[in-house]
Amino acid sequence: MNIKPIDVYDSNRRKLFGFFHLFSYALGGGEKVLWEAVISTLENDYNNVAVIYTFTPSTDTSIYSILLGVKETFGIDFLRSDREYLRDRIVFIHLSDKYSWLINGSSYPVLSMIGQAIGSVFLVMSGFQQVTPDVFIDTIGIPFTYMLVYGFLHIPIISYIHYPTVSRDMLKAAKNIGGIYGILKYGYWWVLLQLYSLNIIWVNIALYNSTWTAENVMSALGWAGDDAEIEENILYPPCVSFDDYDFDKVSIPELLLKKREKNIVYLAQFRPEKRHKLLIQHYKEYLQQYEEKGISEPHKLVFIGALRQGKDEEYVKSLKDLIGELEIPSELIIFELNAPTSNVEKWLQNSDFGINCMWKEHFGIAVVEYMLNGAIPLVHASAGPLEDIVIPRVDGHALGKGESKKHLKVEDDERSGLFFKDETDPDYNKANVETYPTLTDMLLSASGLTDVYKNKMRENAIYVSREKFGRGAFTTKWDKCISEVLATENEHRDKRGTVERVY
Repeated sequence: MNIKPIDVYDSNRRKLFGFFHLFSYALGGGEKVLWEAVISTLENDYNNVAVIYTFTPSTDTSIYSILLGVKETFGIDFLRSDREYLRDRIVFIHLSDKYSWLINGSSYPVLSMIGQAIGSVFLVMSGFQQVTPDVFIDTIGIPFTYMLVYGFLHIPIISYIHYPTVSRDMLKAAKNIGGIYGILKYGYWWVLLQLYSLNIIWVNIALYNSTWTAENVMSALGWAGDDAEIEENILYPPCVSFDDYDFDKVSIPELLLKKREKNIVYLAQFRPEKRHKLLIQHYKEYLQQYEEKGISEPHKLVFIGALRQGKDEEYVKSLKDLIGELEIPSELIIFELNAPTSNVEKWLQNSDFGINCMWKEHFGIAVVEYMLNGAIPLVHASAGPLEDIVIPRVDGHALGKGESKKHLKVEDDERSGLFFKDETDPDYNKANVETYPTLTDMLLSASGLTDVYKNKMRENAIYVSREKFGRGAFTTKWDKCISEVLATENEHRDKRGTVERVY
């Protein structure tokens, strides 16, 4: 019997897409990208198979429990009865949980990033011993494996980069330390930067979650990308899920006509870098000044976020203690802890504003949530919120990166939100005062806006967010990347001998 290999270009050939995401069950922002990419890949072609390399949180974790968590958290439903054709093409490769310490920075008392880099290479090799994919997709950030994957194994790579693993800012910081320790630190970061550069060049398609991430990675590698190139390689995190058909039913007029309450919502994890305390301190100043500005009633603050045991609980307690110390009436600051999605949506659709106080938020998906639901964004003037999200709407469309630079003066009726800077910002200088107000002044300005002006800003925010981040925006660009990387995979496979092409 003459058994022939399947032709490389046979339309019925199965393609294995290896998603290397060690904590696929974690249900955070990175996992939202993972699962949106998985369902988009599976829907792209019936012959695509998603192979997910992962640890598990416990010995009794089941595939059902992971997919149920994905459904409940992200609204992506693989468990529907009519989705068996998708479930049948999801393969979990369980990496031994006893090796999870290899990529945990706290496992290494010194040289933690070197340890994690070596550990990630070991884990990739361990996974490939079980199943070797046709395309390697890194959605968690393990760049030191790329030379092995593409340079030696010739497996094409898609890398979704959430943040730069190594940056030139690290080198600058080490330089400023001085002494023997500073020299050693600088040398350590320099070696890491060279290793990072040697690996990242093997990526076939690099996707960045924001302009800030793209510019920092390119700067670290000494690449010079123009605005068009940067924009081409940005794939914003999925802000409206693949299955969120209810999103399409909410009309813009409906959002604009909603009766809004005088609330400022802060949707964020309870962590120090989110700067809740900074907001509380400036809110105290706002309460002392709002009457002088002719504002009859102050806006309330609403803190919404998931509460994990341990540090999160301690942090929330410290916020409540600060509120007590500043003698802010407790009814003016509301805490919504572990609120279900339906409650969060109600707050966003019934509140005037949404705020984000983090300095250099890489992207800022909560800010997009504000805008999609008609809550006017009040944000720190840096990184994702400034460069990618809260952008002007001119002549009926959101400005692109290159267009924004040319559009020097933003008119009031083009704005989609308000910005602030704070003197505690690491990069603060007094020149910022002329361009951006303080947090207190921004709060006062927001409270003093007329209904007509708020509605125009709200309308801009909704249109900008739907244009850039609406349902299907992620999938459209992801499909294009899948087509490009498969062309590379076909080319490599076609060069192999016939024995290697037997399936």
